[in-house]
Amino acid sequence: MRLKLEKVARLMRHGALWVLAGVCLATTPAAAYTLLGAEVLPVRSTAFEAQAGWPEVRFGYHIPVLRTLQITPRASFFYSGGAHMAGDTIGAGNFGMRFGADIKLRVADVGAWHMAVIWKFGAPLNFTPEFSGAVQLGLPGGFLADWEVTTDLRLVFGLHFQSAVYIFDDGSDNRAVYNLPMVFEVGAEYALTSNFQLGLNVEAGPSFLFTKGSTAHTNAYVAALLSVQFLL
Repeated sequence: MRLKLEKVARLMRHGALWVLAGVCLATTPAAAYTLLGAEVLPVRSTAFEAQAGWPEVRFGYHIPVLRTLQITPRASFFYSGGAHMAGDTIGAGNFGMRFGADIKLRVADVGAWHMAVIWKFGAPLNFTPEFSGAVQLGLPGGFLADWEVTTDLRLVFGLHFQSAVYIFDDGSDNRAVYNLPMVFEVGAEYALTSNFQLGLNVEAGPSFLFTKGSTAHTNAYVAALLSVQFLL
């Protein structure tokens, strides 16, 4: 009888330890990292991000180089007249792809706020309605800020001037178009675990187009994308 009671007591102690460990794991805060915002990942960490919505599907592999510097090679496939903060996403639908990279430099941390400058370089290619190529210069660049609301929730704000030069093969004299979008960005990220997050960002603003020998005209860039993020 005494052996049985000791065995029951031992099992109860072990069970209590397992319950306590489970509670601690369940209440452990998620890691505070961001892929949409201004902060840079810890050195020797990397992350993968997939975004889908209008006007494109984006993929990014985030690589911290220094404590304040991060490079993100990107590939995207778009189905409108513009891609990744360049062009006109309200006009006629195009299909194409873009390869490029983002360079993010964190410049300040003030309490729960973080700030960075970012440049987006790339080479978009339109396949329809006629072929056109572009060089996204990423100049003069953009500004990012994020606010850590809680350990799990972060809000993101941005303003971008990621210029591009488009080259059209349409037989006209105005084959080159300089595009300067002014894109405002608002987003949010929510951490489900220490290695997995969900994100949402909305980008919108005027897109100014300049051609040789003609007056500038204004189109619009609008985008809304959901993202899944994995810390590797």
